Amino acid sequence: MSAIKMTKLEKARVIVQALYNLDELPYEREARGEFRQVSTVISREIKRVARMKADAVEELYQKAHKILSDKVLKDHEASQKAQEESQKEEKIYSQSEADKLIEEAVETALMEHGIKVKEKTESVEYPARISVYHLHHDIWGNASFNFGLGADRNLAQKKAEEIWNDREKNMDHVADVYSDDLEEAYRLTNSIDKNWWKNYEVRSRFTTEGCRSTSVGDFIVKHEMDGDEVYVVAGCGFIKVKEAA
Repeated sequence: MSAIKMTKLEKARVIVQALYNLDELPYEREARGEFRQVSTVISREIKRVARMKADAVEELYQKAHKILSDKVLKDHEASQKAQEESQKEEKIYSQSEADKLIEEAVETALMEHGIKVKEKTESVEYPARISVYHLHHDIWGNASFNFGLGADRNLAQKKAEEIWNDREKNMDHVADVYSDDLEEAYRLTNSIDKNWWKNYEVRSRFTTEGCRSTSVGDFIVKHEMDGDEVYVVAGCGFIKVKEAA
């Protein structure tokens, strides 16, 4: 307990603060049915306590001091515990690991209720209809000039052929899309309301932490029964690459 001398008014403030922390102040309703402002109630209560006899104020003060001390200690312990919890190393699961854990948990729950789990069968993944390739940064910088709105489409087609025929040097395969529509493939590989590789119809193929959206100058390959059709994204629509090696 502090040895510092305090006036009745100062002790009254401590008492009211303790009551406020316990939410035990006697709030009164006004005619319109709303609680009075907290500051008004606190001021009134401080004045009321300060008018009490010194021994009564002292008794309330001792109790209030303990209430506040306990609260500070409790808050400190809670803060320490929260900090310790946040510092614990959390296991980060890949999507496949998470799916496996969920599947195992579901199987266990079913077996506990006497429901037999069917034998697993190998799932068949159908081939994607479209593949998306992004230009390397050094080439992509000139994409707007080569394939933008003002570009000559014949010259753009020839330039696209040159780039595509040396694709191992010029671009990366970043995605496969389960669609046969070029516009949809373009939309699905653009980050609109989330990262595009989180779209259900997309299988990412890039190996970096993230990947930019598909844009002008990037290539989209449509896989058909009789062969592949190669397109470059233009300022307006797509330009078909005439001779794809």
